Formats: sequence, C-alpha cells, structure tokens
Amino acid sequence: FSSFIVVLLVLFGHYSMAAELGVVVSFWVTITQIFSSNMRSIIISEQRRDYASITMIYRLFFSIGLILISYFLIKNFISFEYSKIIILFTFLILIQWINDMNLVTSEVKNKLLIFKFFMLINIILTLLSFIFLLNSNFQNFHYLLIVYMGVILVSLYSYYINLLKLITKINFSKIYDLNIKTVAFLSSFALVFSSLAWRIMIYNIFDKAIAGIFFACFS
Repeated sequence: FSSFIVVLLVLFGHYSMAAELGVVVSFWVTITQIFSSNMRSIIISEQRRDYASITMIYRLFFSIGLILISYFLIKNFISFEYSKIIILFTFLILIQWINDMNLVTSEVKNKLLIFKFFMLINIILTLLSFIFLLNSNFQNFHYLLIVYMGVILVSLYSYYINLLKLITKINFSKIYDLNIKTVAFLSSFALVFSSLAWRIMIYNIFDKAIAGIFFACFS
C-alpha cells in the first residue's frame, strides 16, 4: 500500500511528498523486516501459535517505543515538509506489523474470514486513496488513514485480554531469544538493509522531486 501511494503521488505531480514518503516508508519497512526475524515463516512451518502471541507482545512494546521516539524526532529535530503524512504512515506501518501476528495466527488455524475482511477493506482503501490523491484532497486522505488504522486496532480486540494475561506471565528473556538472539535476525538484516541504503543515497544526492520519481519507478 505504501509503495502504491508513492507511485500515485508521482503520477499526480506531488514529487516532493513522494520523495519524503518513499525514504521514510523504506526506513520503517527495513526496521520492521529486520526485527521480524522471519517469524512468520517460522510460525507457519512449525505451527507454533504460542510464538505468535509472544512475538505480538514484543512487537507491541517495541512499536510503542519507536512511535514515541520517531514522533519526538520528527517534531523537534528532523525537518519534513510533509510531517503529518510521514507520522501517519509511521503509525500505519508499525500497526500493520503488529497485526501481522494476528493474521499469521489465523493462517495457522486455517481461518480465512479475516483475510476476506481485509481484502475488502484494502480494495475500498485503494479506491478512495486514488480518488482523494487525484483531487489533491489530502485532508480526507489523512482521515482515511486514521480510519484504516482504527479498523486494524479493532480487529485485534480478541487479543487484548489474552495479551494482558500473557504480559504478566511472559519471560522477557524468551522474547529476546526468540526474536533477537537468532540467526534469522541476521538474515533479515542482510536481506533488507541494501534497499534502505540506496534510497537514502538517492534522497541525499538528487533533488527531492527527482528522488520521488526514482522511488516511484522502482516501486
């Protein structure tokens, strides 16, 4: 979805916004993929739903920390021309990262209803995004992102009570061993770091408008 929005921004002439969003999205996708440690593949291959619950707690706390730090930096130190959309996509990507464990649990259980639900939501989201950006209606586009994040958070309702119970019992050393202290963590880092590196170089070398077009072309 993030790459799709970068492409739309360039197609509709919003090159600078596409450049800022492209490099920030790449950063967060890189961070989340690195710290995912290939858990989706591990959970599915080993059919370990307990891993999904442990990983969701880890991602929840990690994401809250990242959101607070990034919001503080963007507001005080990092100058973005389009800070509002940058902050919204930061929240969105991290919330989607948490929701990934909700989806993988349903995948292991072979419950497909949630996938059909999100497919419908994503189709609506895509169409409305196209209409809003075509008409440069960024205010409604911002509202749309907020509503989408709300839908994701509501879809996680069944996990909230269970997570509260697990938090009181969880062994944090197990979280570290499962998600950080693993060869899968290094594998994730090696695979995705190069994507972020070339985007940062392009963003720094070229004018933002040109960088936005490059990002859209690669996307």
